[in-house]
Amino acid sequence: MTETERVTDKTLRAWLNTAPVDRGIGGGLTFVAAAAGAPKGQASWILRYRFGGAAREKVLGRYPDLSLKDAREATRQNRARIQQGVDVAAEKRAERLKAHEQVTVAALAQA
Repeated sequence: MTETERVTDKTLRAWLNTAPVDRGIGGGLTFVAAAAGAPKGQASWILRYRFGGAAREKVLGRYPDLSLKDAREATRQNRARIQQGVDVAAEKRAERLKAHEQVTVAALAQA
């Protein structure tokens, strides 16, 4: 992709036909479609950023379920949180762990 090429949904669909794909859209937003085991026509939106000097990644969602417009908005919102000092990837992991623990406690209570 050239510096001046505007990414559109048509561009994304064309990229899917050339998988594997790992293309930066801008602002850390990355469009990724792996060849091995990935369903045809699906990709992931990943936010890549640095936090505390370390490279971090947060999966924002799957394409086409999450549109280009929505992925850009999610990137904007996450970037604002990062600027406030929040490691958004660690925050998502903590939320997922807490939800798993709640399910485990509920299962123990029923046993």
